Amino acid sequence: MQIKYNVKTLVVIIFSLFFLEFLFGQKILDHEQFIEKIKHSSDNIYKECIKEYDAYLDKFPDDVSVLIEKCKFIQNAQYDEDEYFNPNQAEFDSCSADIINRFPAHPEVLLFQTTFLWGDEKKEVFTNAEKSIKDNPEKWNNTNLAAMYETMANYYYSESDYKQAIFYMDKAISNDEQYKYSLEYVRILLGLEKKDEALSVLIAIPDTTKDIWQLVQKANLLLELKDYSNALNIYNQVEQMDSTYINNADFASTLEGIGQYELARKYLVADTSKTYDKKEALIKLLNHDIKYQDGSKSIASYNALRDLGYSSDPIVFYRLKVFFSHPTQPWGLRDLLGIISLLALLAILIIIPYVWILPVYFVGKRFKFLSPKNAYESNWTLKAFWFVSIGYLFASLFACIIEPGELYSIFNNSYYAGMSSENRGFEVLVFTIIMALFGLMAMYKVNPKVLLSSSWSIGKSILTGVGIFFLFKLISGIYISFGTKVFDVSIDDIANIPKILLATKQEIGAVISTFGKGSSILLLGFLIPIYEEIIFRGVILDACQRHINFNAANIFQALLFAAVHGSLFMLPVFFLFGILAGVARKKSGGLLPCIVFHILNNTIAILIICIK
Repeated sequence: MQIKYNVKTLVVIIFSLFFLEFLFGQKILDHEQFIEKIKHSSDNIYKECIKEYDAYLDKFPDDVSVLIEKCKFIQNAQYDEDEYFNPNQAEFDSCSADIINRFPAHPEVLLFQTTFLWGDEKKEVFTNAEKSIKDNPEKWNNTNLAAMYETMANYYYSESDYKQAIFYMDKAISNDEQYKYSLEYVRILLGLEKKDEALSVLIAIPDTTKDIWQLVQKANLLLELKDYSNALNIYNQVEQMDSTYINNADFASTLEGIGQYELARKYLVADTSKTYDKKEALIKLLNHDIKYQDGSKSIASYNALRDLGYSSDPIVFYRLKVFFSHPTQPWGLRDLLGIISLLALLAILIIIPYVWILPVYFVGKRFKFLSPKNAYESNWTLKAFWFVSIGYLFASLFACIIEPGELYSIFNNSYYAGMSSENRGFEVLVFTIIMALFGLMAMYKVNPKVLLSSSWSIGKSILTGVGIFFLFKLISGIYISFGTKVFDVSIDDIANIPKILLATKQEIGAVISTFGKGSSILLLGFLIPIYEEIIFRGVILDACQRHINFNAANIFQALLFAAVHGSLFMLPVFFLFGILAGVARKKSGGLLPCIVFHILNNTIAILIICIK
């Protein structure tokens, strides 16, 4: 009986201890202990795997494939994706360095290096790979060749060097045709602006993949190419597989493309319920309502955006967009603050031109060697210079009304997703029209004969303009040829940087795709040269010559012309353009040779873009 009692007592005591442990300590279920056990378990499993690799490599030390697999295991086995940290990084570095030292020209090793190297180190691998292919072609099978060339193509695509990208992608395709039906190939074609070819390739890619992410990427590319019906089919397929992969804004854009405006709005409204990126979601809803819905929905969406605070529309540009589409919608009292802010900004813009105009006046007064020797009878004064300067600032500001988010993101340091091609085209159109109006208004009370030539015949003026164009192309071509080598700038980079029409290559492409080739040539190829010559070689050059001599005035207007075209590398080219046009203006006594020179330069540039 005593034994039974002692056993019963012991059991009670043990259970009591467990219960007290649970109530007060809970050490048995301590999560930290479990995590520690898992950590040790993970470490033990990791070590066991390494032992298996080492055991195999002791027998076959030159098995490159397994050596690479071991390195990849070390690289990824315990990698923390949240912290971007690999606790075994030093071991991986040692492993990869050993393989590279032992097999520097092996195709698999070279391919392996491209997975973890970046920048110049990666380009060096490409150089070594091409040397290996040339020296030991028998070591490279079609699969390895295709994989290496595809990697090169993707690298140059990421660098926006599309010519190099397509060069290597074509090589990849010649070794393995599967790359002809890849999204990477489509993106490169889009970079080269070969939209029709890109669309035909994209449609040919089968939708049999189980990779939802790949399907979404294909649908996004179809949306970019405005193939709304095929994009919608894939989005519907993705939604059935996993709706969390659907981007409501992209889906809404697809529905807009096929005319399903009400359904598109439902998806955009759903996004506004999110706490994350609520402002961006409301802006997308507002833009949709302005374009496709009635005034009541537009003003309701605007008010929802404005409820986020003054900073959501500080100078009422979004409200003005609503006004231009639905002018009868009422304005709120809080919109008055935005109107006051806009008027204050305009007042500042009216004052700013004195920063570069007043020095011209005072320099001519203070430095006699820069003063004109004789009084210059000009068509324009510094007041006209101030007027066209305001026009430039106003045009730059009000062009942003097409997409206010682009302007606001500059001042509130927020993320801006980017502008659609259509909106970019309209932005350029608004800027061009405002600048043209100010340029033409500057001709008020000015003899229109200034557009011709007082000293030369029309024929001589035209031929001289053509001659200046060829001289300019020769000199600028030499500079660009040497400059690209000295400054390591590619031709594609140059095509993207210079604003030959106060617009980038992408903006010109947007105008062409939005308004067509003929309208774009008239707008960008003829209208812009006329008003720019009136402004720079007419108003600015003439106004400055009232206070400083021609050489100083010509240099000043040429510097302004180069500065507003916004490219440091190309600044000498645009400066040369301004100098040559200024000299032609002085020699001819009119603007005709300058206009001919400018029209040739712009029109040929646009035609090249159209042909591409």
